[in-house]
Amino acid sequence: MTSASPSAATNPEAIPQAVEHALDLAEAGKFAEARDALWAEIKETGHPVAHLFLADFLHRGIGGERDPLTARNLLKAAALAGSARGASLYATFAASDVDGPRNFDEAADFLVMAASLGDLASMAELAIMLTADPSQRGNRQALIEAAAMRGDGIAAWLAHQWRLESADRTVRADADVWLMYAARLGHPLAVSALRARMRPAPAQVRAPLDRFHLIPWEIIREKIVLPHTRPLPSAVVELNTPYVRSMRGLLTAEECDYLCAKGADRLEPARVGQGTLHEARTNESSTFDLMHASVLVQSLDTRIALALDAPPENGERLVLLRYLTGQAYAPHFDWLDPEASGDAAAIEAGGQRLATLITYLNADFTGGETHFVRTNAAFRGNKGDALLWSNVLPDGSVDAATEHAGRPPLSGEKYLLSKWMRDRSQAQLRP
Repeated sequence: MTSASPSAATNPEAIPQAVEHALDLAEAGKFAEARDALWAEIKETGHPVAHLFLADFLHRGIGGERDPLTARNLLKAAALAGSARGASLYATFAASDVDGPRNFDEAADFLVMAASLGDLASMAELAIMLTADPSQRGNRQALIEAAAMRGDGIAAWLAHQWRLESADRTVRADADVWLMYAARLGHPLAVSALRARMRPAPAQVRAPLDRFHLIPWEIIREKIVLPHTRPLPSAVVELNTPYVRSMRGLLTAEECDYLCAKGADRLEPARVGQGTLHEARTNESSTFDLMHASVLVQSLDTRIALALDAPPENGERLVLLRYLTGQAYAPHFDWLDPEASGDAAAIEAGGQRLATLITYLNADFTGGETHFVRTNAAFRGNKGDALLWSNVLPDGSVDAATEHAGRPPLSGEKYLLSKWMRDRSQAQLRP
């Protein structure tokens, strides 16, 4: 592989003609030819964008075998050539277990690099990682506002949420300004919130000063706190049969807002079993696969694995769930049925689902409890609280007492984060 260099392109984010040709080939279904064309462009010019698209092809196995390690190396080369997107994607790969142990130190280094190069999503992530340090309030605000004013809808929505939940009346007064700006940028949560108020998004909103040029990146790197490094809250046993526990404040309010905002634009009807739509489940879901994750998502994933006392690589991808008023998930089990042919094949390929953890991402709804049917016990946490349970008995057999249902919200919308933990590594099974 030829490494990219800063001289490879005047603009490391611009798409050169040769890459456009490769994408045209892929659009026509000629994936192997598209892959070869991207390799040729890298060898000829070393353009960072060719690295980015080829990394995607190799990671997902488009036009040939999957090659996550080479994909990761391509992203690193793009980052070192000055690509903000390359630095952001490489940071996410470094924080994943797709080709080895998670390396959060390297991930944080490249996340800061991505933000300093102008990657908006990375700026929003860093702002959340500064939340715990009061001395960084100014840098946190500068990061989130700069990302928002440069067009990032997630950052604008977060700026709204943080002001809305502030104890300072003066700060809260600006919440609507940011809500309208987020809606102007088309973020679905902001658009939905304005629609609920029957107010259209304005054509223009007041903008603060962009203080991006004043952000001290070295200090940011020193001060960020990755979620998985924080101490875990104590677990409280709620039920012994099935074995159900709760954890207050597993995630912060800012982390909850981020997950809702990041997954909102990819919500689609949720499925059951091996990917089937069914009337028993009427809610929506969005999976944080690697190309839609981030360093922050990977760190939260690791924190949840620690809460379950399990290796992070044994977990399925995090899933955002949304229940609109009246939507529900009928009684069901999370374990895979060894007696059912489809589930038996899934167990053979990836192992049994040993445990489940759900985190409540909001609290502004009524109803919507998690109901364990056979014990008639219902639970509902506050924002950031988690509920976790074992799906199997100590001998490894499935636990029928874990039958549970997601009750419908009677008003408002319910957001959850769901995690299933298997009994073996999923690293090579999930893109």
